[in-house]
Amino acid sequence: MVDSHLVEQRLASIRDRLARIDATLPPDRRAFLADRTIQEVVAFNLFLAFQEALDLAAHLIADAGWELPTTAREHFEVLERHAVLSPHVARSMAGCAGLRNLIAHTYGSVDLARLHDELPLGRDALLAFSAEIAAASGPTR
Repeated sequence: MVDSHLVEQRLASIRDRLARIDATLPPDRRAFLADRTIQEVVAFNLFLAFQEALDLAAHLIADAGWELPTTAREHFEVLERHAVLSPHVARSMAGCAGLRNLIAHTYGSVDLARLHDELPLGRDALLAFSAEIAAASGPTR
């Protein structure tokens, strides 16, 4: 049985991480590229928001007893195959898995311009993921 409290907590954490990014992100790319603290806050919170989404996907998959994914990308593909996520959101989140891996595995040498440029797509994907998971999870308390 899906733990609705866990789902709510993870979705709230994703929203909180995105709010921290929104509160920190300067209005222009130049200011972002000039401030290491802002870069780190954005990268860290984006990584953790994606990780929350990945952990939530893993929980839903395990709880349902569906096929076990072997990559981060596959988690979202499994949720699409079982009609939890729309094809568009699943593709968007699968693409975000690459951005998450970029941050996780090359943190010291992340292409900051790329991170800044891909941030709106990642943010939108996480918001859409959260909305679809909330809808699929039914009414909350």
